[in-house]
Amino acid sequence: MNQNLALLTVLLTTGGTVASAHAGGITIPGYGSQAQPRAGAFVAKADDPSAIFHNPAGLAKLKGTIVQLGINLINFSQTFQRSGTYDACADPKCPAAGLPYEGQPYEKIENQGHGAAHLGDFAIVPLLSASSDFGLDAPIVFAAGVFAPGAASADREFAPGYQIEADPNQPPPPGRYDILSQEVAVIFPSVAVAYSINDKIDVGVRASWGIADLRAETSLWGLRNYEEWEALDVQFTTEATDKFVPAFGFGAMYRPRADVELGFNFRSGASIRSKGIGTAASGSATLQEGLDLLEPKTQGPFVCGPGGTLAALTTCLNLDLPMVASIGGRWIHRDPDGSERADFEVDVQWENWSAASDISILVDARTVTLPGGLPPANVHHGFKDVFSFRAGGAYKLPVAGDAIQVRGGLAHDTETAPNSWTRLDQDGFARTTIGAGLAYEMPGWRFEFSGGAILEGTRTVDHGGCNPDINNLGCELDNQETLIGDRTAPDPAQPIASEEDNTVAQSPFNAGVYEQGYVFLGMGVTAWF
Repeated sequence: MNQNLALLTVLLTTGGTVASAHAGGITIPGYGSQAQPRAGAFVAKADDPSAIFHNPAGLAKLKGTIVQLGINLINFSQTFQRSGTYDACADPKCPAAGLPYEGQPYEKIENQGHGAAHLGDFAIVPLLSASSDFGLDAPIVFAAGVFAPGAASADREFAPGYQIEADPNQPPPPGRYDILSQEVAVIFPSVAVAYSINDKIDVGVRASWGIADLRAETSLWGLRNYEEWEALDVQFTTEATDKFVPAFGFGAMYRPRADVELGFNFRSGASIRSKGIGTAASGSATLQEGLDLLEPKTQGPFVCGPGGTLAALTTCLNLDLPMVASIGGRWIHRDPDGSERADFEVDVQWENWSAASDISILVDARTVTLPGGLPPANVHHGFKDVFSFRAGGAYKLPVAGDAIQVRGGLAHDTETAPNSWTRLDQDGFARTTIGAGLAYEMPGWRFEFSGGAILEGTRTVDHGGCNPDINNLGCELDNQETLIGDRTAPDPAQPIASEEDNTVAQSPFNAGVYEQGYVFLGMGVTAWF
């Protein structure tokens, strides 16, 4: 197989790395300086310009012109100790003396990525939003903002500087078939409007124009490579962009009594249809194989577009983000003048990840046996729907004409991926979030500070010692491969195999011990005009 055929890896690899940027466990509960310390229990309160994201109906509460600037700082730690040892290479082309690392246990690896924008070990996730009623007599409020909920924390770096076969005496990265590195930048410029139907009911809608910039690097099997010999690998990098990712949301508020408020928010799913190029570096043994040549299409119809070269084929990466629905209620304790002294909120949220598990990858290329072009391929992640339960609140203390607000919250999210689908490239753990914060309020200004942790703990993946080879192809009792649609663990990407005819070799690579969690900080300032 030559370098050109290696570019087909985009069909099976890139989707596995990019989807993780949006999995349930990667979105930090409580986006914004006020919602974050409440662990995301904010859908019924939503009383600052970040309501454009949490519940646009909450904008109707705001008077005058308000500007909010904030950042969430996220430190994501992740380690992996792969089970087992480097196999002895039985391929006839392997070095006669063997590889120096044969029989050695896999080393423990750690994520060293901190995001394209970061402060030390903390990725920076910004928030900028503003609202105004423009002095109108009508009960209507407009808002605009830019948000990027959790995208920066999707960055991964597990093998900085790795180049295939650069040092034959050193073992290759044990997680290379999962992810070598990835960078994800997704932002959503948005506008919203809210309207008060009466003194009890508010409604609001949001429209967003998302922009996604994705880069991922991984390794795959150039040929069947049960021994995982590096010379049969292909190191593949893809870069893709989608400059128009439409999305929308709507919400409602209902106040049956002065001390009770109910909120509902719906966020649509979003479809990322990114286009870019893929490049590859093939192992020495892979390059020696004379397999079906992959070359760019010279005539349409094109799926991604013309202009590819032998070294960089035009590629498309299609993935979906799930719809999300939240409902919450809060109890409010008011002072005699009607102002809020304290509140406590409980929310329930549903994320439809089962409908956003598969990723479709396409490439404008052809081969001798496929002169009309390559069919699309799907990458499966085994996602399931996520449910979360959040509780949070605040208490205000008067201080010499100003006020200090104390905030706190607790949340739990169910897992996005079952245990057997645990990987480095996506964050499928169940998680418990603990948040706390302070705000100092003075006439026309509020300064906010928060912090907390997301506890995810340890997962151990065990495939019962399954280690297929050419004589024992699968993990079943009869040593037969499980049908692709029934598999419960990921396999290395294999560009010369076809999912349609079930020729993708079964070889789960994700067994081992995973440890991960987050520490987050937040700060912001809100100004009233």
